[in-house]
Amino acid sequence: MSLTCPDRMLWIHGIPGAGKTVLASFAIEQMKLYCEGTTNQKYAYYYCHYSNGQDESLPLLSWVVSQVCRQLSWAPSQLKQLHDRGCEPTLSELQYVLELALVRLESLFIVVDAVDESTPRDELVRLLATMTLDSRFQKVRFLATSRKYWDIERFFSGISISISMKNRYVDADIKRHIRSRLNSSFRLQRWRDSFQEIEDALVVKANGMFRWVDCQLHSIERLGDKTKLLSVLQDLPPDLSETYVRIFDAIPDADRQFVSRVLLWIYGDSRAPWPARRAINAKLLLEAVTFDLYGSVPAGGNGVFDWDYLQDLCGCLVTVKSQGRLTDAAACSITLAHYTVWEFLTSSYILSTRVSQFAVSTQAVYRDFATSVLRQALSADPEGEGTDWRRDRDAYCLVLGCALKSDRYLQTPEDLELYFRFLDPCNPHYRRFRAVQSRALHSPSDRAYRFSILKIPTEFRAPEGAEERNHMAEVLLNARLLNDWMPGEHAAYTTHLPPVGRLPQHEVEELGNQRVAGIFLGPDEKAPEQEFRFDGKVWDIKAPRRGSRPA
Repeated sequence: MSLTCPDRMLWIHGIPGAGKTVLASFAIEQMKLYCEGTTNQKYAYYYCHYSNGQDESLPLLSWVVSQVCRQLSWAPSQLKQLHDRGCEPTLSELQYVLELALVRLESLFIVVDAVDESTPRDELVRLLATMTLDSRFQKVRFLATSRKYWDIERFFSGISISISMKNRYVDADIKRHIRSRLNSSFRLQRWRDSFQEIEDALVVKANGMFRWVDCQLHSIERLGDKTKLLSVLQDLPPDLSETYVRIFDAIPDADRQFVSRVLLWIYGDSRAPWPARRAINAKLLLEAVTFDLYGSVPAGGNGVFDWDYLQDLCGCLVTVKSQGRLTDAAACSITLAHYTVWEFLTSSYILSTRVSQFAVSTQAVYRDFATSVLRQALSADPEGEGTDWRRDRDAYCLVLGCALKSDRYLQTPEDLELYFRFLDPCNPHYRRFRAVQSRALHSPSDRAYRFSILKIPTEFRAPEGAEERNHMAEVLLNARLLNDWMPGEHAAYTTHLPPVGRLPQHEVEELGNQRVAGIFLGPDEKAPEQEFRFDGKVWDIKAPRRGSRPA
């Protein structure tokens, strides 16, 4: 869209699996080429994603401002003031910063993919519509993709050029996509004599859905009996929902619990409070599921379940990416293949199908995932040497366990009881914390100070003059540091003090007046890792910050 075009937004809408994200990615690459070498034309892009579970309006605008300022190698003083203030900026403040940046530009192109996946999406839709109409942003051109929901259409119709993904050009692209898959897949080569029949059948039934096509091709790849191809092509599922019914129905009864746990862990990891969205390591995933189903993992990490076995069972439900050989689970990461997989599992529709046993509640999954993480953290080998939370199951569960602090994860008194056992330094697993904390401090790529694990002490000792430690007070300190619990004069937080162990709230408040002592690990001005000793009341102790000095 050029600056001479009166419409400042291009809205591309389509059904799930129609290839909107692929098209948005292509548009971004074209924008990069168009703006390359220019000083006054810049671009920015943002992918909304269901796994973020958040209103994407503020993250979008923050990311746009960040990208534009980096491309300009310049930032207004107002942006530094917002940063120094130490709290999250508002939408209007970020809009003002973007307005200042636009003075230096002739045009700015912004791509926003999957607007409908913002949770909620009202604020994001309003933001895009408002900025499209606001004269302060007349140099900005938007490309937004989404499903055609009525609330999005209500805001975007009349202010945008609307393009449906259901058109002859998409159908032609689907045909090319099918031909590419047929020619590139080793497992499809045995159907070479039937390529034309496969292509014709899929093109007719695809209805603009690339995702649907991929699932059908995957099913044909695994078709063992050549005589059944014709019947398969004559009985293709009409939509994605029926496609998923058939995929799950084909999973053997003996393997269904395994597949359910795999999908739960993939989804749980995608929604976990990591510093950045990422995929779970396949070897770690296999070990975690093995622990869930059998209560332990064989020595040497050789799990009960085989990596090829997982890929064959889950098929087109997951996407595998590799940093080495695809046959090596340790070098691979895995995500859900498409957000419609989880939509299907949590839908009311699945309850009326023959695969209803796979139905899940997102709320229940949060709790199930969290309790699994905490149990596996409690079983961590105290003498283990693994510290890479991306690949080592013990380290992963120790790091993530410190971040599972909201009632989204800890939904019952039993959950809290398990959480406090995890925070108890008297339990053997606690000895593993020091090595993992040390790695977080020494590895810049880990963005150490965004990890909750660095908020708690690496070890506890008896306070000066005391004969023994009060381990319940130590548990409370860890819980307070991770959850920002405060009593008394901070009345707004008083009601959020849960029972610790079996202690009622008023006794928890009194427990916070007990003395505890020990050591934090943290950086100081001269070294990435230093010991910071503490000895004082639970309510008075704070974790060290960057620039602190050892006591």
